[in-house]
Amino acid sequence: MPEIATITRHSLAHAQRSLDRYLARTRTLAESAIAKLDEHRRNQLGRAPLI
Repeated sequence: MPEIATITRHSLAHAQRSLDRYLARTRTLAESAIAKLDEHRRNQLGRAPLI
């Protein structure tokens, strides 16, 4: 949410209200988000830590 608010130049509250109003929360959407998070975590495990 902070990234969306920064890009759109809205407050966090306004960005959240907009998403709540226009974004349909469905099982498919939730499963897609979880898959992306899992993929990101898998990619991070293979990288050396930044020092």
